[in-house]
Amino acid sequence: MKRESVIIRAERRKTVGGHFGILVHGGHVAKPKNPREVAFYQRMDNELKPFTPAFCNEILVHAATDSETERVLVFTSSVPKCHGDKVAENPESIVRFRTYMPGFAAVETNDSWNSQADECQSKVVENLLQYGPKDFMLLEKCGRTFCATIRPGSEKLGPVLRQHGDNSSKEKREQAILKCKLSTSGKLGARLVGMQMYDATNKEYVYIEKQEGRTMSAEQFFVYCGGFAKACGPLRSLKIRDKLQALKNVLMNLEGYRFFSASILVAFDAEAVDSADEDAVCVKLIDFANSTLPGFFSDIVHGGVDDGGIWGVENIIKAMEIEPDSAPTESSSFQRGGFSAVDGVLQN
Repeated sequence: MKRESVIIRAERRKTVGGHFGILVHGGHVAKPKNPREVAFYQRMDNELKPFTPAFCNEILVHAATDSETERVLVFTSSVPKCHGDKVAENPESIVRFRTYMPGFAAVETNDSWNSQADECQSKVVENLLQYGPKDFMLLEKCGRTFCATIRPGSEKLGPVLRQHGDNSSKEKREQAILKCKLSTSGKLGARLVGMQMYDATNKEYVYIEKQEGRTMSAEQFFVYCGGFAKACGPLRSLKIRDKLQALKNVLMNLEGYRFFSASILVAFDAEAVDSADEDAVCVKLIDFANSTLPGFFSDIVHGGVDDGGIWGVENIIKAMEIEPDSAPTESSSFQRGGFSAVDGVLQN
């Protein structure tokens, strides 16, 4: 590794919602490059940009194994300094990898944390070791200490909601339609694809993964989002709803846009005091690999606004308003290791 190279890292707490291969450095996240997503960031309407992470650059990411320690180093030549890290780095959240055979890596840890997140991070490191350097997109890091990722719908397709892109294969289209039918996507226009919570009683993290979000009922969706709002505190939860409403207003003006498979990241720093400041919470629309806009590549031209996405955002706002005392009775089914999403102490 060259002396001037910059080490970039993986963090378990940045893998919410099953995102594959998210790496971090300072105030940036790096994810594998997708040409469509890069183009979407570069061509999106200026009105939408405040509601998305800033696109900063493209970088070439390498991985190499230290022959003495067998630890894997992930690095790049340089990272721009356009975004400083607003949240102090927690050493316990850093993921370290070790090779157990040539080309294969595993997380080096003494605790379980989130096994799915560890597996996702290991895959991207193994790809770098086996196939060499890869291009990554460098984005503003918007995730805070605790966060949730919710996927709104995009475009109503008869009696169900559509979330697959125009270029999806027949198999992927059928899978996506089935997921919508069987999940809250078809009932509410949104489903939970990841949430990270802290159980203050047992002093451990609890994760809701995307697989659980697919089988969640509408009542359960409201319970979890309501618990998240409660954890935020009254000032931050109001700020989240205000930002979601502002995002909805923008979507209502974007003719021809479709946000297929995009998600909304909602996050805050649980170690900070409850506040109504603009930067107290993060609400960002993310993941645009399947999104489209007027004149985008050779995509199908869509008329009107993204009604399905707007409907999903409306229901997310409603879910964030729910009060614990009025939560659906189904909340009793959410006990996890003595932790209740409604009655326990949440610090998402």
